[in-house]
Amino acid sequence: MIKKKLHFSRLAGLCLSAITLLGSCGDADMAGSESPDIYQKKLSLPHQKQLNVIYFLPNDMEPHLDYERRLSGALKHMKDYYAQQLLSHGFGNRSFGLAEHPEISGYVNIKVIHAENDHNYYPYSNGGNRAKKEIEAYFAEHPEEKTSEHFLVFIPVNEDGTGVPFYGLGKFAFTRDYAGGYDMDKWVDGVGFPTVDDKWIGGTIHELGHGLNLPHNRQKVSDNFTAMMGNGNSSYWSQPDNIKFTKASALILRYNELFTNNAPFEFYQESPEVEIKHQRIYADSEYLYVQTKFTSTVPVKGAIVYNDPKTGPNDADYNAITWATRDIIETTNADSISFKMALSDIDEHFKEHPFTLKLSLVHENGRIVNTSYPYNFVNGQPDIDVNDVVFDDYDRTDWSVAGFSSQEEYAAEGALPGLAEYLLDGDYSTFWHSGWKTNPPKHPHWIAIDMNETKTIHGISVVQNQKSSNGMLKDFTLYVSNDNVNWTTVGDFTATNSMSRQQIVLDTPIAAQYFKIQTYNSYGGTNANRIAEIAAF
Repeated sequence: MIKKKLHFSRLAGLCLSAITLLGSCGDADMAGSESPDIYQKKLSLPHQKQLNVIYFLPNDMEPHLDYERRLSGALKHMKDYYAQQLLSHGFGNRSFGLAEHPEISGYVNIKVIHAENDHNYYPYSNGGNRAKKEIEAYFAEHPEEKTSEHFLVFIPVNEDGTGVPFYGLGKFAFTRDYAGGYDMDKWVDGVGFPTVDDKWIGGTIHELGHGLNLPHNRQKVSDNFTAMMGNGNSSYWSQPDNIKFTKASALILRYNELFTNNAPFEFYQESPEVEIKHQRIYADSEYLYVQTKFTSTVPVKGAIVYNDPKTGPNDADYNAITWATRDIIETTNADSISFKMALSDIDEHFKEHPFTLKLSLVHENGRIVNTSYPYNFVNGQPDIDVNDVVFDDYDRTDWSVAGFSSQEEYAAEGALPGLAEYLLDGDYSTFWHSGWKTNPPKHPHWIAIDMNETKTIHGISVVQNQKSSNGMLKDFTLYVSNDNVNWTTVGDFTATNSMSRQQIVLDTPIAAQYFKIQTYNSYGGTNANRIAEIAAF
C-alpha cells in the first residue's frame, strides 16, 4: 500500500524537469514501500524494453505545435500513474519503459512516421487498421528501431474536426493529438485540466492499457474508486484521485514485457499448455466460489475471475466485475487457486441480466489462458454448479493389444502402416487404421486392450487421428472383460472430432482387466477408423 501520496501538481512540474525524469525500480516487488522514486535521471532501466511511441502524420498535415514537449510531459505523467497503481496493489514500483529523445534532454523519443495518405484516409472507423498496417511496414524495414511489441500511436486531429482512431487494436493503442492539448503545465492541484478539450489524457491512459494487454473491467461495489479500464477514463481529467486500476489490471501489467527487466525468456512466445484437473464453481446465498486445480507448461503467477453481465449486444465488457489473486497453491502434481466472491460486490441492477464467468490464468511470460461459463441469477443467487474432473490415465507400460477386427499393414512410401499396437505407443502422429488396402471391411470395427491386471475403470480417454477428421472415432460401444472371452456391455458413447485428448467418463466405475471398443461409424462418413491413442483412467 502507498504510505505517502504525491499530488499530481507536484508530478506535473517534475515531469517537465530535465533532471527528474520518472523511472521504474528493479524486479523485486515492494508492497508497502514509499511512493515511486521520481528523482531518477533515466526514463527506463538498463535492459528494460520500451514503449514504441509513434506520431503518425497524414501527408496533408504538420505536427501540432510544441508536440514533443507536450507529449513528453503527458507520457511521463502516465508512466507515473501506472507506477503508482502497481505499487498500490503490491506489485512494486514498476512501470513501462520510455526511450529518451536522442537530442533534447528531458524529452521522450517520439518517432514520426509519415503516412502514405491524407487525414481523410484514417478516420475513426477502420483508420486504426490502415495506420497499423503502414506502421508495421515501417518497422519491417527498420527492425532496429523497434523497442518492444507494444505501440502508442498519436494521430493529430485536423482542424476540420475529422475523427481519428481512439481505441486499442491488439498491442497497438491509438489516441489523438490536438493543438495545445496534453500540456502538463495546465494541471491544477486537486483537479485536472481546466478545459474539457484537455480531458483526453484519461482516454489515452485507458487506450494505452488496451495496448498493454488490458481488457475492460469494472470495480466491485465495495471499491472506493472507479476503474480506469471501465468508465473512469472520461472523468480522470476532473477527478484523478478517484480513477484507478483494479487489481486484475495491475496483475496483467505486472507480467507485461514492458514492466519486467532482464527476463530469462521471451514474452508472449510460448503458448502455455494448460490442463484443468478439477474445476469446481458453485454459489450460496452470499458467495460465489471458484476452485481450480491445473497444470501448465508455463508457470502461472496469478488468476482473475471476471463476472460479466451482458446488459446489451455492444456492452464491450465494461461491466465485468473482477477478483484477482496471486495466491497459487503449488503442489508436486498440480497447482490450485481459490476464489470466494461476495455477491454483494456485484451491482444489484446487473443481476437481472445473463452473466459470463471467465477465469483467466496469468502466466509469467504475459500469456493469458481463459475458460468461461455462462450463468444467470435466480432468486438473487448465481445458478451455476460446475464440477469438472480430469482423470490421469493409468500407466500403460505393460499394456498390450488383446485383439482387433483388422489393421492396415500396408504403408505408402514415406508413411507408416496403421498397426493396432500404435494405439499404445504414446505418439500422436501414429495411429491404428482399420484395414483399407485390400477388400476393406465395413463397420463395425473393434479393438481390445489388455491392461495386464485388474483395474478400476472410471472411463477411457481417446486421442483422435491428428492428420484428418476422416475416419475419426464417432459412435461406439464399450465392453469390459476379465478373461478376454466373456464380455460385459458398459454402454454406448459418442466421441467428438476434436484432436485434443478427450475423456469418456462412466456413470459408475467398473473393475476389469480388458476393455474393448466396437465402432459403428466414423467422422467423414468413411468405412474406416483411425485412432491415435487409447487409454483408461
